[in-house]
Amino acid sequence: MRRLFAFTLALLLAATLLVNTGSSLLEAQTDIQVTESLLAGDRSGARGLNAVFHSYVIYACAWDTAFSLGGEELEPASSFTYGWNAGLMDSTDVMDRIYAEGGTFEMTPWRAGFGTPWNGGNLEIYSPYVMDAPANDVAARTQPGQWRCEVVRPSDYYTYWPWEASGRMDGDIFSSIALRREEGITLSELFKVEVPRELLTEVTVIKDGKGNVSGVFSSTTGVWHEPQTGETAERQEWTYNAANDIPFTVQAAGAVSDDGLWLYPAAFDSAGENVMDYRDGPGVYFIPKVTAEIWDSLTVAEQMRYSSRELLIDRAKLVYPTDEIPFLIRMSAGGAVVEVFTARDGGLVLTSLDARTGELLASVPVTPEWSGTTQLKLKKDGLLLLSDSDGNAAVIREEGSGAKVVFRTKLDLPLLCGGSEGEKSFSPDEADFAFDGEKLALANGYTRTILTADEAGTLYAARFDFEHTSESGQYLPGAAQGILSGPPLEIDFE
Repeated sequence: MRRLFAFTLALLLAATLLVNTGSSLLEAQTDIQVTESLLAGDRSGARGLNAVFHSYVIYACAWDTAFSLGGEELEPASSFTYGWNAGLMDSTDVMDRIYAEGGTFEMTPWRAGFGTPWNGGNLEIYSPYVMDAPANDVAARTQPGQWRCEVVRPSDYYTYWPWEASGRMDGDIFSSIALRREEGITLSELFKVEVPRELLTEVTVIKDGKGNVSGVFSSTTGVWHEPQTGETAERQEWTYNAANDIPFTVQAAGAVSDDGLWLYPAAFDSAGENVMDYRDGPGVYFIPKVTAEIWDSLTVAEQMRYSSRELLIDRAKLVYPTDEIPFLIRMSAGGAVVEVFTARDGGLVLTSLDARTGELLASVPVTPEWSGTTQLKLKKDGLLLLSDSDGNAAVIREEGSGAKVVFRTKLDLPLLCGGSEGEKSFSPDEADFAFDGEKLALANGYTRTILTADEAGTLYAARFDFEHTSESGQYLPGAAQGILSGPPLEIDFE
C-alpha cells in the first residue's frame, strides 16, 4: 500500500512539473532565435532552398521552425504544438523511412545471446538470439524449478551456420523466426559457412515449477566445465558475450518484390575473404513467394509445408551469376526491374535485371570512384541518393521501368558534420536531401548542418543554432533535439 501511495504521489508530481513547465514554455511559442554559422561558400549557393527544423522539449512542447535560405535574412517562422507526447516520433513514418530503400532484407547468423520462448514455454524454443538445437537439448535435461548450464559444441548440432532472415513483404515485416525449421536449415543449405569445431558455447536453461522453459541464455566460452544445476531462484545474474562467437562478418544485400525475395549474401573472414559456399555458385538468387498463381504448381508435400505468402525456399534459384558482391539490391518503382549496385573497376555500377525472368537488361556506371563503404542511401520523391564514405555521390531517378543517373558530385562530408575535423559519418535516419535538377542539398539533423553542391563541388555549407526564450527570460536549451516525425531537419527546393 505504501509503495502504491508513493508511486501515485510521484506520478502526480511529475504531471504537475510537466504542466508548470509547459505553461512557461507556452510564453515562448514562436519566439525563436536562429543563428547561421557559415562553413563554406555563400548564401547564393542555397538560393531557392527551404528548411524546416523539428524540435521539442520534454516531449510535450514541439516546434516546427521554417525559413528560406539564399536571401539576405533568414526570417524564421515557428509553429508550436503543446500536448501529451507532442514530441514523440511517428513510428509509422519512421518505419517507412527505414524500409523505404534497400533496407527490406537482413540476414544474420544465429549467435550466442538470451531469450524467452514465445510458445508457452515448452521445449520448442523460439528466440532470435539463441541457437535452438543445443538449447532444446539442454532443456530436455533440465528439471522443473531448476536451471541447468552446459558447455556444447555448436558443430555437434550444425554443419553450417543457421541463418536468421527478416525483411518486409506485402507491407508487413516478415521473419524466419516463425519458419525456423524450414527457412533456417534450407538457407544454410543454399549459403554454406561451416561451423568451426573449436567453437564452444555455454547454454543455460531455466524452468519454472511446472516444467515450462522461462529463460534461455548462451555465451561463448573458452573452457569446458561439468554441467551445473541448481534452484532457479539461486541464480539471478546472467552475462553473455556474443562478440567472438561468429568468426566472420555478414554482408547481405536483398530486396522483397511482389513475387519473392532477391538476395546475395556474403561472409567475410578476418582477412577479408568471402568464406561462403553457394549451392549453385555466387550471384543473385531468387526465392519465390507462395502466391495464388503458383499454388497449383506445388507438390502435395510443398503445400503441406508452406502457407500463403511464405518464401518457397525449396525452389530458390541462381538468376544472375557474378563474383561481384552488391552492397545494395532494390526494386524499381514499378517493381518490374531488380536493380543491383556493385563496385567494379574502382567505381559503382548499376545492373538491371528483369524481375520476371532474371534476364540482364543493362549495366551502367553510377560513379567513376567508389570507396566500397556506403555512407548514405536515401530515397525521396522518386529519387535515390547514394554516397560513399569519401563523399562520392550520385542521384538516380526512376524513369519508366528502369533508373537513370542524373547527377554526380563529390560531397565534403566533414562540412556536413558541422565542420568537425575528419568527421565523415552520421545517421541516415537524421538526414534529408533535395535536388532541383542542377544542385543537390543535404541536411544533417544531428549537427543541424545544411550543404549544397553542384557537380563541381560544394556551393554552400552552414550550421544552425537555436535559442528559445520566454518573456520572463527563461532559456530553453536544445529545442533542436530529437525527432518529431522523420528527420529533425527537412529541406526542399521551391
